[in-house]
Formats: sequence, C-alpha cells, structure tokens
Amino acid sequence: MRIPRLVGLAAVVGLSVRAERHEGKIEEKVTVYLENDANIPAPLLSRSRTLANEMFAHVGVRINWRPGQRAESQLLREGAIAVRLTLDTPDEFKTSVGAFATPSEGVHITVLYEHLAWSLAKPGLAPALLAHVLVHEITHILEGVARHSATGIMKANWTSADYYDMQTKTLPFASEDVELIHRGLAQRSQRAGKVAPER
Repeated sequence: MRIPRLVGLAAVVGLSVRAERHEGKIEEKVTVYLENDANIPAPLLSRSRTLANEMFAHVGVRINWRPGQRAESQLLREGAIAVRLTLDTPDEFKTSVGAFATPSEGVHITVLYEHLAWSLAKPGLAPALLAHVLVHEITHILEGVARHSATGIMKANWTSADYYDMQTKTLPFASEDVELIHRGLAQRSQRAGKVAPER
C-alpha cells in the first residue's frame, strides 16, 4: 500500500483458518504470528491489535494474534501468514511504501514502522494507523489478489481526511472486499488441508 510518509513493516503472522459459531454467526478464525522487530511499545501494539480485531469482526473474521515466527512449512500447513514489524527499510521503499505484501505468495507481510512513526505525535492516531495498516495488508493476503478499492480500508492511498477519521472510527470495508476475503479464506483452507504434515 502506498501511503504518504508510511512504509510497510515485515511481521511474521501465522494464519490458521477455521469456521466457528460466535453469537449466532459463523466467523472465520485466523491465527496471526506477529514479530515485533520494531520494538513498538506494548500498549500501542495491544491497542492496534484490538482495533484490528474490531475491524475484522465486522466482516465475520476473528484474528487470533500470536507472538513470534514460525517455519515456512508450518505456516503453509496452517494456511498461515507471516507479519514482521521492522525499522529496517529496503532502499526501494525509502519514500514510497508504508507496508507491503505479496498476495500471490500468500504468507508474508512487511510493515516498515519508520514510515508510521510520524503518527506518534498524535497519540490518538498512532495505534489506529498501525491497526489500519495491519488490516489492509492482512486483507491483501486473505483476498489473494493485488487490488485496491475506491473507498475505505483498502484504498491505495489514504488522505488527511482518512487519517482524521481513523482517530474516532475505523475505515470500512467495501462490499467487494468482504466477498473477496471470504472467498480467499475458503481457498486458503482448502490449500492448507493439502499440505502434507512434516515427518
């Protein structure tokens, strides 16, 4: 995602997918392994995860956050995603990107926190911005396609008005994103079931 002054950070997220019934609704459960190499303070990171959970809950997805990283084979077997938060920004992303993922690869997300640090000057924005970046990149992986929407969380570029709105409410998912998320989750679940266990 290209965001002014925002660069994606790699965090290892393991994602296991299964459907569960919660308050009368079927929801998909996604386990995410998060590696905090950027040393983001625990209260800020905790608030960001909570906000991300709330955003996904609106579309029937429950995120189960786990610390650390897992081997590639385990991530594939679980249908998992890897997310790493880092301060190390590759030269090709020095000015252009806040976070990145490769939807066709379907596992890894990188959040370049150096490009989010400007939000720390606005305490109400910092956790919300990180939450939106995490949700945006996880959604790319879940959808399994490289695309953006005209509005909401999956816009290619957020505006100053979007940053303002994030401080009091979360940006919504476009209806096409909700459909693509659930279609992608079904495909991930099928693929995970086909990966042979390690011996």
